[in-house]
Amino acid sequence: MAEATAHTFRIGVVLKSSISILIQNIVPFGLLTVVMMAPFGACVFAFLAFRREDSQYAPSSVDMYLLLAFAVLGSLLLSYNLVTATLIHGSVQALRGQPATFGNCIGRGFARIPGVLGVVAVTWTAILAVALTSLVVFAVLDDFLTGALWYFLVMALAVSAPIMILICMFWLAVPVAVVERPGVFASIRRSIQLTRGQRWRIFIVILIPWVVYVISQRLFGMLQAMVEEGERGGIPVAITVVAIAVDLILIAVSAVAAAVGYYTIRAAKEGVSIEEIAKVFD
Repeated sequence: MAEATAHTFRIGVVLKSSISILIQNIVPFGLLTVVMMAPFGACVFAFLAFRREDSQYAPSSVDMYLLLAFAVLGSLLLSYNLVTATLIHGSVQALRGQPATFGNCIGRGFARIPGVLGVVAVTWTAILAVALTSLVVFAVLDDFLTGALWYFLVMALAVSAPIMILICMFWLAVPVAVVERPGVFASIRRSIQLTRGQRWRIFIVILIPWVVYVISQRLFGMLQAMVEEGERGGIPVAITVVAIAVDLILIAVSAVAAAVGYYTIRAAKEGVSIEEIAKVFD
């Protein structure tokens, strides 16, 4: 496995290695993903329950909607990065041909949680600040160029491009915080340095699971609507369960890809071996 990823950062190799590692460790990695994503699931459940109870969208409930919406977004960022932090140890072990256990992944991952939380807070504050700034500029210019299709397309690209560039620049910040532990801002600077020259490949590695997610959710939604029209008992529940399982698998693949990408880029740029990286966990 290590030899397959050590020479250069290739999109297909990174994704293939990530899927292979996940399949080989589906039980511990699957349990870790479920446990780490639980806060996000709880926030989504609370949001949907509140929406069902408050179907009239009363003005008095706006504050609660905003609070729950921020809770959903915050818990998503937290849960996903906890998945990444806990799966890094298991992925490194798999790359060196060693078994990954649930307990070791939890122990090694949680030992790095303070640094990971700091990295997540700083990077996503920067990303959200850029996103809000771009949206404000878009809204201001929209008053002058309303109806211009070319303008809308250009501005949509202008809003999304800086966000994606930052996400690609910060992609390795959590792996760096877990493995190297240089501190929050040093982890971010290190990620920027490591990703330089590889960001378009990183973008594709990030994009593919997201595209699969969008397509799968669309298909599951269409299938569920068809089944509900036919009133086929508990089948819609089964479809929902499968859809959630697919979501969790894609999250796990993305998390493992960050670990594989970190090793691959370091091996290509610095010539380090997987054993050298794994020493921090021994």
